[in-house]
Amino acid sequence: MCNEPGALEGCADKSERIAQIFQCSQDEVKSILAKHPSLENMSIALLEQKVNLLLSYSLPLALITKNPVPLYHTSHQELSRRLQLLKAKSLLTESNFDYLGCSSKHFDAAYEKISAEIAASEGRPSKCQLL
Repeated sequence: MCNEPGALEGCADKSERIAQIFQCSQDEVKSILAKHPSLENMSIALLEQKVNLLLSYSLPLALITKNPVPLYHTSHQELSRRLQLLKAKSLLTESNFDYLGCSSKHFDAAYEKISAEIAASEGRPSKCQLL
């Protein structure tokens, strides 16, 4: 039953399917779930969709499992929007991964600030050009 797609609910061992998705051991999943119990409340289908979405943007699975907050704190649609925005400005980096799981208000404010800083720096000569 736990091997069927979308079968996280009702599994005798819910961590089995999460381990398959995260490609890690049961012990690692137990550690992840202890830190992020909200993952257990997600449907397996949604969890897989979000992991696959993040992987499609070349984000490493190790980063996703280290900080799975965007998986349960951000809707699929909002996660997709944020990924597109960050990628369009070449801001989709491991150091900006935390923005994917923050509140919409915080994300939008941070994105605007970073975008403004990039726009302001585009007209300035680089340090090498000044030398």
